[in-house]
Amino acid sequence: MRLRLLQSNWNRFARRDALWAICTEPERSRRRWNVAEFFETGRRDVDHIFEMTKALGLDVPTGRALDFGCGVGRLTQSLATRFDEVVGVDLAPAMVVQADSHNRHTQRCATGYRARSGMR
Repeated sequence: MRLRLLQSNWNRFARRDALWAICTEPERSRRRWNVAEFFETGRRDVDHIFEMTKALGLDVPTGRALDFGCGVGRLTQSLATRFDEVVGVDLAPAMVVQADSHNRHTQRCATGYRARSGMR
């Protein structure tokens, strides 16, 4: 039952203001996120993680990646520039619908719904 409540809440967040539900900067509430700026935060976060792994001498394979709890794809889109295939999955179908609408890497990036039927 708690999983259904969680799903219901995230679906509600997605319908009200999905970008702000993910990045809750106070000045961005009430649909004041610029979409390009929002996704830029994901690019910076992914770049930072890769910089840290490189500094640690870690080699990250670039075959496949999974973004579990992808929301609208803030990190998924950036991961798609670094991996051959990326799948974003989320508990909330309303978030996944928005992730699909923001997907700029359709040949190598899929959400949980599209991934079930096979990419491409």
